[in-house]
Parts: sequence; C-alpha cells; structure tokens
Amino acid sequence: MTSMNLSADDGAPDDSVHSGHVRPRTRIDAASTERRVSPLVLGAPLLALASVAFGLSLINYASINSAIPILVVAGAGLIAAAAWSFTSGEAAAGGIYAIFSGYWLSYCALLIGIIYHWYGIAPAQEPAAVELFLVSWLAVTILAIAASLDLPLVITLQVLVFGVSQGLLLVGSLTGNQVYFPAAGIGFFLLALLVGYGFIASITAHSARRWLPVGPTIMSKL
Repeated sequence: MTSMNLSADDGAPDDSVHSGHVRPRTRIDAASTERRVSPLVLGAPLLALASVAFGLSLINYASINSAIPILVVAGAGLIAAAAWSFTSGEAAAGGIYAIFSGYWLSYCALLIGIIYHWYGIAPAQEPAAVELFLVSWLAVTILAIAASLDLPLVITLQVLVFGVSQGLLLVGSLTGNQVYFPAAGIGFFLLALLVGYGFIASITAHSARRWLPVGPTIMSKL
C-alpha cells in the first residue's frame, strides 16, 4: 500500500503562493488508506465448508455422523466470526453468522443426543424431534430472509437457498420420501457456491476491476 504525504517538508514547490491565495494543504494519512480486514475472511470459508459437508451427507456420499466434526468446528468458528462482525459494526453479517452457527451446532447436539440417548427421546419420537428442529429453524430462517431484503442480492439468495433446503428436509422427514434429502443436499451445494461467490466479490470489491457484482438490494427495487 503506497501513501502520499503533501507537506511543507517534502521539498515540492508551493503552488498556493503563485495562485495568489493561501490554499489549505492536503495530507493523506497512510492509516486511513489501509484496508480493514473483514470478518468475512473467517465466516465465509467456514460457512462453505459446513454446507459442502452437510450436502455430501445428504446425497449419501458419507454418513452424517462423519460430518459432525466438520460441522462442530465450522459452528464454533462462526461464533467467532459473528462476535468479530458485531464488534466491527457489521451487525447484519454477525446475525447471519450467528444463525448458521446455531443451526450447525444445535443439529450436532440433536444428532449426538439421539445417538447416545442423552435427552430420553423414545425411538418412535425421534422423527418428531428432527421435525421440531427443522420447523423451528425454518421459522428463524424466514425472519432472516425478510431481514436480508435490504442487503445485497447475493446475501438474500444465500439465506433463501438455506431456507429452501431446510424446507426440503422438512418435507422429506414428514413424508418419508427419500428423494427430498438429495435435493436438499444439492441446495446446500448451491449455498456453498453462493457463499464462495459473495466471498470473492467482497474481496475484489476494492480492486480496480469489480468483475463480480453482488447485486442490488431487493428493497431498493420496490
């Protein structure tokens, strides 16, 4: 990062004297030109990681149990990303990271609790417990979709795809139709792609060539 300081000590000719009036000098502080590191550099890769791992389990590439360590690590990291966002004044990003973190961690807690009978849930009630989980988080996601309408389009699409994927999981659980689970897995793959797109777009937003637009807000079009 280059900086430029214009002062009386730089040896440059004083143009203000020749112009007939005193012109205030300009000083560009190097600190003000430094690019602040965004919490996105932590949150986006973790969100994409969890989405891919969960999607792979839903298409039966591997057991969901094998994805638990990845989901726990991603969820814990997203807590840090959310806290970083809130302290940086990026409340919208912090809220989204907190939602995803809560989703992954509570899902792992539910799954492990069912496997090891931590919560005293009878085997016949296990599907209902999963449905309760999905309905609760789908309600939260609907609120997040509404709140994201005033954010760039790529973020709204991320939350929307997340909600649709949860809806597919819920329908599959209610109907017992296994087709919905791979469809939800594809939805989580799409979420990972959208997160990656938004990550690259944000990183390149301050470059000379903004070749990945994040899109307008939906509210701005209403």
